[in-house]
Amino acid sequence: MSTNTPAAAPLRRSRLRAVYTRLRTRFGHAGWWPAKSALEVCVGAVLVQNTSWSNVEKALAVLRRVGLPDEHPHVKMVLQSLAKLAKTKGA
Repeated sequence: MSTNTPAAAPLRRSRLRAVYTRLRTRFGHAGWWPAKSALEVCVGAVLVQNTSWSNVEKALAVLRRVGLPDEHPHVKMVLQSLAKLAKTKGA
């Protein structure tokens, strides 16, 4: 089975998960994304596409000061929907 076919996607995910698990067990959390919430991860990921990380950090700091609405039910619903879409569309 070619690894580039849709049928091979579960096998790729399984192998990738196994590699991730081994690395995480051996080295622990990398801490490379300094977000304090899932919403910050999403906002930071979008912002960093068009600006430097230092500017993203500044923007996140401003959002934190004004009360980033991470606990708002609508924000949680949107994040869960995005996660679901990413899982169904990705390989």
